[in-house]
Amino acid sequence: MLKPEIRLAVTAHSEMIAYLAKIGRHRGHDIWIGQREQRDDFSSGVAQSTSLRELVTVKKPAKVDGVSNITDVLLMDLLLLEGAKVVHAFEVESTTTMTSGLQRGSNLPRATPKIMIIPEEREKDLTRKMESPLFSEHFSTDGWNLIFFGALREAFGQTTPKASLDALLGQKNKPTDPGAAAGGSAEQQDPLPCRRAKPSLEEATAKVAEEQSMTDGFS
Repeated sequence: MLKPEIRLAVTAHSEMIAYLAKIGRHRGHDIWIGQREQRDDFSSGVAQSTSLRELVTVKKPAKVDGVSNITDVLLMDLLLLEGAKVVHAFEVESTTTMTSGLQRGSNLPRATPKIMIIPEEREKDLTRKMESPLFSEHFSTDGWNLIFFGALREAFGQTTPKASLDALLGQKNKPTDPGAAAGGSAEQQDPLPCRRAKPSLEEATAKVAEEQSMTDGFS
């Protein structure tokens, strides 16, 4: 039987995958969730009762564009697909070392957007990891970005699948109970400012329009 803290981490891990998959489906992407994660269930007032396997929309891909080591890529927590192309890749790091996620993501083309999702309380862990030149270099050159649990939870709770992931990059909420509903306002902080490109005027305008009209902003 899992210890309570491990069970809580597993639940939060599945919760984030469910949010991301529902956002991806709303945007018209096909969904692939890692086979281990497909066995997980998640129940929340925000995402409702969800079996992660039910959110998968494609059979196990036989090929992925630009990828030779497809086995490792398909072990990633979540892939948003357009045909055989990965348009976004996600690793949810509740308790793991983060390094394995970077290793799997390194098999994708560098141009493929990759996002690591971590709890706010793991920011110090990531900061320590970034002190390793090898980790830092891969995080940067392989095109990784960062989203925190609390910010994703709050955005999904407010807009459901219409949440804009671009607007959440690097935004941080105060630590919250992983099982709690969204609440509070996001602190405008970026723990890795050098890892994010300055938004263009078009992107900034689109973000303002989204906040005013709650329309989609995820590209």
